[in-house]
Amino acid sequence: MQLSDETLARLAGPTPARAADPDDRRKAPRNAACAGATLHGYRDGEISTAMPVGLKDLSPAGLCVMQYRPLRPGQRFIVELPTTAGEPVRMLCTVRYCRMLNEELYAMGASFDAPWTGALAPGRADPDAIAA
Repeated sequence: MQLSDETLARLAGPTPARAADPDDRRKAPRNAACAGATLHGYRDGEISTAMPVGLKDLSPAGLCVMQYRPLRPGQRFIVELPTTAGEPVRMLCTVRYCRMLNEELYAMGASFDAPWTGALAPGRADPDAIAA
């Protein structure tokens, strides 16, 4: 799934796309970001407690966050990204990689799966919360 140019423009914090690196295997250019985001774990239809994370970079296809708890590739989560209009963008994501940056911090890359339209309270998720 790809974020539209309109959605990317509404997000608070990202800067213009970086120049392409010839060795980069990314499918879309990424934007540097120095913003906060909120991550909600999502497993077997259950939402866990919110956790603030740092947003490292963002592309139409996914993002990289920095956090203190590692997630394994294949795990899913819901991310809330702040916007300039105040209403956050919420996306269901799948972890693609998790790398240790130092003894306490991890960089985690994830792809966007689908927009999330439901509530984010911990507990059982509304099965209709994942937009088609």
